[in-house]
Amino acid sequence: MTTVIHDTDIGTIFSLTVKDSDGTVIDVSTASTKYIYFQKPDRTRLKKTAAFRTDGSDGQIGYVAISGDIDQVGEWQVQGYVETSDGKFFTEVESFTVKPTIYTAS
Repeated sequence: MTTVIHDTDIGTIFSLTVKDSDGTVIDVSTASTKYIYFQKPDRTRLKKTAAFRTDGSDGQIGYVAISGDIDQVGEWQVQGYVETSDGKFFTEVESFTVKPTIYTAS
């Protein structure tokens, strides 16, 4: 994931890896459902349809931010979710900080 994210950024790539409880990557190439959930600083949530970063065998899913997605400065959380024939899996919750820009600062 990008280490510096700014308010109103477009094109930021969020990449998450699905792992089992032992930390082993799960092959999610057969996933029928793929989402990435975001929780904003004000605690509102977004659900975005994810895509494979490669072919899914590496457990990676991702999402590219579009206009309007990154609309609050502060601490965000992100978590991935997939459904395969073997089960339903979440990634670990990760946090990231969205910084203000001169353009959007009030």
